[in-house]
Amino acid sequence: MAEVKWTASSQHHDWNDRRAPAAFIDALSEAGLVGTVEGVCGWDEDATRRVVKLEGAGVGARVMAEIPKKEKHPYLKAWGATPWPWTLTVGISPFVATEGRVRGLNTFVFQFEGASYEDEAGSARLLKAFHAAHAPETTEFAAIHPLARYEDLESGDYNPAVTLGPMFAGVYWANFLGRGHLEQFDRKMLEQLPSDQVEWVDGGKGLFLVVTPRLADATTPAVEAEMKRLTEVFRAARK
Repeated sequence: MAEVKWTASSQHHDWNDRRAPAAFIDALSEAGLVGTVEGVCGWDEDATRRVVKLEGAGVGARVMAEIPKKEKHPYLKAWGATPWPWTLTVGISPFVATEGRVRGLNTFVFQFEGASYEDEAGSARLLKAFHAAHAPETTEFAAIHPLARYEDLESGDYNPAVTLGPMFAGVYWANFLGRGHLEQFDRKMLEQLPSDQVEWVDGGKGLFLVVTPRLADATTPAVEAEMKRLTEVFRAARK
């Protein structure tokens, strides 16, 4: 398997204290998906590319501290080669308290080599990290899927998006919906989702949906057909 995409985003959570993306990075580190952070850069990659060596407990906060505190539009790209080559990007938008939402979109994208996570054991490690990273009070939408098929589905079968293209275009291998997104659906209609694929958390404030246990199966015809069927359940449940 080539690259895998893990994406998280929000229009309704304030990430400006940087704790949410730091927690996402910590979850990746604790699961062994991120080893040593070897480099970082800002928007202007050529001018701001810096060599670093960040690792161990609490690495997320140290990575996020690489963004200057007075940066008006905080953005960071980081990368490393352990345990396998990976990159992550974080973009943080201004939060408008009177509106209870950001002006723009908070984004977190982690891309990594997927070969070690194809089997059931590797997939379980990946899903454990996914559950540890995301919660209703930090994340509006998150997903994991093989990168090439993610992009194909987003621009193809999932166009138009269920809600918003950069967020919930459709159902992927692993999905999370939290505050700001779940409210867009009729909960009663979401009861049609298969119980063995769904986990409600925090008293129904968050929803994890995993279509199949093994990442390697995510691009098979049978699983893609199920993803598309589930996507239509969500489309029908839109308020």
